Amino acid sequence: MEVEDFSGRGGGAVSCNIGSRADSPFWHCCWAANQPLTAAFPELYMLAGRDGLSVADAGIHTSTGWVWNGNAIFEDVGAVKDFLWQEMYLSIQHIIPNPTVKDSFVWSITNEGVFTVKSCYERFKAKLFGLSIDPSIVKAASLLWKVKTPSKLLFFGWRIIHNRIASKAQLHKRGILDSSVLNYVFCSVVDENLSHLLGGCVVVVGVWKKVFEWIGAIDVLSLEEFFRFPFAMHKVKSTDCRATIAVIWLATVWGIWLERNAIIFK
Repeated sequence: MEVEDFSGRGGGAVSCNIGSRADSPFWHCCWAANQPLTAAFPELYMLAGRDGLSVADAGIHTSTGWVWNGNAIFEDVGAVKDFLWQEMYLSIQHIIPNPTVKDSFVWSITNEGVFTVKSCYERFKAKLFGLSIDPSIVKAASLLWKVKTPSKLLFFGWRIIHNRIASKAQLHKRGILDSSVLNYVFCSVVDENLSHLLGGCVVVVGVWKKVFEWIGAIDVLSLEEFFRFPFAMHKVKSTDCRATIAVIWLATVWGIWLERNAIIFK
């Protein structure tokens, strides 16, 4: 039985055994070419008005064979430009659904043709993660995620490690804030990027010093390393001590963030 590749949806991973085509979306699957008809003929798709149409519903079996039916594909077939319809027709005319066999989908990556999460991960991990992540970030996030503390603090810490905090500099980069309003609210001198927001500002440094003194002498950490504790966690060998300092660090950055937001939004 002929097999066609659904590369548009599955990156070459999903294929369909030709059958009745009753289960195959007419517009959204790569059943006739190497891309969905929505991509190959966007003008016709806009004119169709029948987004959920299946391949089987787009034609009819007659005494002389299968016939593709423009009236079934388009709400107003008269509005369709003839040359576009002819071009699409040429791309699908060789496909003849078999009404006695159901469509079947195959996960072509595994020998058994059965989907598994592992095979999907291996297939698409490069697209999912893009460029490789700095090992220091991976290590910091891994250690921090083991700390027992409210999930909102852990997630906030994770966002700090990955530089995903919505600082003014980040919002400006996304085109949300104008360059004239980027000053940090605590000092009103330097633009608010992540490093200044949580450690570079003279006001914030004063907070960190007070917390560092309150914790007591930590021989293995400097004050600067305490600012960026997730990246220095590995230097604290005691698991209990590391967890305690991590909770204090998370509470401190969370408090700084809340106070910053209170000044801006209240």
